[in-house]
Amino acid sequence: MIADQETNSLYLSPLLEIKNPNFFQKFRKALDDNGIEPEYLQETKDVWCVDYMPVQISNNDFVQFKFDPTYLKPKKYHKTISDPSLICKQIGLTPKITDIIADGGNVTKAKNKVIMTTRIIEENPNYSVKQLTGKIIDLLELDQLILIPAQPGDFTGHSDGMVRFLDENTILVNDYSKEPDRKFVHSLYAALHNTGLELIEIPTSIYDNKHTPDATGDYINYLQMDGFIFLPTFNRREDEQVVQQFEDIFKGTTIVPVESNELSKEGGILNCISWNIKK
Repeated sequence: MIADQETNSLYLSPLLEIKNPNFFQKFRKALDDNGIEPEYLQETKDVWCVDYMPVQISNNDFVQFKFDPTYLKPKKYHKTISDPSLICKQIGLTPKITDIIADGGNVTKAKNKVIMTTRIIEENPNYSVKQLTGKIIDLLELDQLILIPAQPGDFTGHSDGMVRFLDENTILVNDYSKEPDRKFVHSLYAALHNTGLELIEIPTSIYDNKHTPDATGDYINYLQMDGFIFLPTFNRREDEQVVQQFEDIFKGTTIVPVESNELSKEGGILNCISWNIKK
């Protein structure tokens, strides 16, 4: 498995500049200032590239999950569903295909570990849990697959807005002390503590949001590449604290704040719009 911190090439949807022009201008400046030149994926139908693009296992090996999430089943969303095969053909990529339904936003990865929410089980009723987890472990060549409950109110059921890996031994997790669903919180922390990994809580202000979907305040949905973390900020009181925390825990990594309010109000942030790989 190629971990985020190993990646050196960034792909975006060209729709990002059209649909989110204010955010795009700020993000593109942040990339330019740090010498990162993104490439653009043609044939995309929305901006959330991580969800429909394949997962990189090694330099030349990719796994393509079936992009058919429940939340896009209503007819009004059909025009937003990208065809990964067309996009991959454009860039000369031939990933290994699986019939397992999953979004890349639900594949939070380290070198040999992945965290997914239990949405993966709901999306694949034709598999038993044992069959499903075993097949994912084999496909992604993992030592450990960690399943956690989905965050209440997140219609996508993705893990990348909840947790991220600092390294093989440490997980960053949102501070869920304000979460009213205490059963969810108990289940989440039980699942994470059972991994034996160390936990670091990251402040979040998602509970200040009045509407869903709205990911404003979800700092954990950052873009990480080799030597860089592009960290979403929101003009909120937590910004400075989180930037300082990231600078403290990601030693040797350049932390680049990117104001992301225009994007976050649509329910996704920097990891969601990025397909970053190692070439």
